[in-house]
Amino acid sequence: MNKPQSGFTLIELMIAMVLGLIIVAAGTAVFLNAQRSMGVQIGVGEVQQNANFGLSQLTHDLRHANLNVPTEQRVNNKDTGSGIIFNLNNLPARLSGTDVNLLSKQAKDEDVTQSKSDQITIQFMPQYRVEETLDKSSDEQASQAGSIVTKSGIYNCEGNEIKFEIKRTNNEDTQSSALKPIIVQRYFLQALPQTTVEIQKNTDKRYALYCDYGYYSNDDTQIQGLGENAQVLMRDIDAFRIQLGVQAPNKNLSYMSIDQYIKLMPDSIKHSSEFYNVISIEVGLLARAHSALASPEAQLNKQVSFQLAGSEIELDLMKTSVSQLRQVISQAVGLRNTLGAIS
Repeated sequence: MNKPQSGFTLIELMIAMVLGLIIVAAGTAVFLNAQRSMGVQIGVGEVQQNANFGLSQLTHDLRHANLNVPTEQRVNNKDTGSGIIFNLNNLPARLSGTDVNLLSKQAKDEDVTQSKSDQITIQFMPQYRVEETLDKSSDEQASQAGSIVTKSGIYNCEGNEIKFEIKRTNNEDTQSSALKPIIVQRYFLQALPQTTVEIQKNTDKRYALYCDYGYYSNDDTQIQGLGENAQVLMRDIDAFRIQLGVQAPNKNLSYMSIDQYIKLMPDSIKHSSEFYNVISIEVGLLARAHSALASPEAQLNKQVSFQLAGSEIELDLMKTSVSQLRQVISQAVGLRNTLGAIS
């Protein structure tokens, strides 16, 4: 006699399927939320990593402005040797042919906003260490030849050690022959080169903060290397603004843009007692993540206006989108004024 077989009823199967679908849907929602959260975290990480390293390097460089320049002037647009180079007055007369587009300027370079980014150019002399290497000739007892090397122990913003070398011959004075050039460094915004794929896809331009290194010595009539081999300092920077901390003749302090400062110091002001001197720089950058946010976070990321170095800036949506996370980063840097200067 056959035993009766038991199984699931149709209702039980339907209930099991519904419960299974609910569990799968809940798991999918958790997975998608985690994926979107990871996208936000990646974006935040990209911005912070780029900002922390790049801003640290930039402010480290700017603190060298006015170091050991060959006069005891303050930083302004009048004195030769000023740590910030505003115009040709701040350079020796023999460098009068220097391209003024390489000097500090407000609203000079294109970016992704409806205005333009600033440029700042500084100069300083490192603490050089003089080393002499002599090569004695076996054929000539009295003949000595070699090199004199001046080393600073620091690297320029293009990543190379600041070091100079000249050849030495008999009876040359080591100290007077050693090269101790003034270092010039320029910071500006520029579009990164696009790949063929990016051009074909009409991808938005990405911008970066670049640094350009040059130098000049006592006999130079031009700044060597400036404008020739700029290197990326910070990638994915949408805007770069400068605000100057200025001390008035009455000792009052205020922040202002480069153009506002130039307006306060026209050619008619001649005497140092009337000078407005720059004592600090506030650097402002708008950094963005390289990775785009996924929907719906991208749709919620609607901010287009930012406060940057004392001015309101607004994204140009014809040049960029709002699908990336953006963050304003800024830092004030105090400048050397006669400290460390040599006569």
